[in-house]
Amino acid sequence: MEKKYDIFGLSNTLMDFLIKVEDKDLELMELKKGMMHLIDEKKAHDLIDKYKDFKIVPAGAVTNTLMGISVLGGKSVLCGNVGYGEFGELFKQKIVEEGVISRLNISKSEKTGKVLSFVTPDAERTFGVYLGAAVTLDKSRIQKEDIVNSKIFYFTGYELEALHDGVIESISVAKENGVLVGMDLADPGIIERNFDKIKGIINYIDVLFMNENEAKAYTGFEPEKAAETLGKLVKTVVAKIGDKGSIIINEGQKYLVEPFKVMAIDTTGAGDLFAAGFLYGLVNGKSIEEAGKLGSYMGAKIVSQMGALLNAEAKADIVNMLESN
Repeated sequence: MEKKYDIFGLSNTLMDFLIKVEDKDLELMELKKGMMHLIDEKKAHDLIDKYKDFKIVPAGAVTNTLMGISVLGGKSVLCGNVGYGEFGELFKQKIVEEGVISRLNISKSEKTGKVLSFVTPDAERTFGVYLGAAVTLDKSRIQKEDIVNSKIFYFTGYELEALHDGVIESISVAKENGVLVGMDLADPGIIERNFDKIKGIINYIDVLFMNENEAKAYTGFEPEKAAETLGKLVKTVVAKIGDKGSIIINEGQKYLVEPFKVMAIDTTGAGDLFAAGFLYGLVNGKSIEEAGKLGSYMGAKIVSQMGALLNAEAKADIVNMLESN
């Protein structure tokens, strides 16, 4: 069966507020640097009011990945829940402008979730997340035919925690219909809180992404050994090690992917855009090495700017790169 879409993504759909801060600001906010912290609606709005100089873009790890795949020319479908009001409408408008097919549901009782991305001078990002409407998506609203018509179903640990029933049902539909399943472990805190849930589905995952901290949180090992260990359970494991590149284990074979050297401004979305390049390459006939290089290139492009939405210059560079290869 020929597939209509490259990827179907289930996402915690959030609006991203990009805010530049100093390390001391994180201490005052009692936020642990480099981590994701769940906050309530009041704290989210108090912080937004305090830091008035920010940029707003659609967010959520899966959303970022799907928008990246659209830049590469892929077809993607996004399922999630936004709230009533301006931010829900803005979210839908933006992802459609980026070429993503919307399967968004609108909550009439909850507001659109928000992620406050605090970026320190070293380009590290720390998240304060109010999930809002994102976690109210009922699994009955996930359109199974979209999964069936896709080459891969993709989610992260964030969705496993917040939309567990929907993730499990989507995995089942994917497996019954020959659709690949991809997952990113997302965050050490997510792993700690959901260790048993991840362990329960790991054998159903075809492509697993993790960074250094996530590798250690889940396996207790450094990235290379973690990838080798998980490679016995998962067909393709990608361990991202920042400016050192990535290690990929595919069907037991190891690949080392060199990074593209750039000056990092903001690491927000680096892993998400790596996933975009890798998954696009994987489902469109690229070799593992080629897919890895494409992922590395996309990751480099996104850390060279603020935010996880590629700017016009980066998009043009990507299109030119694809045309020249």
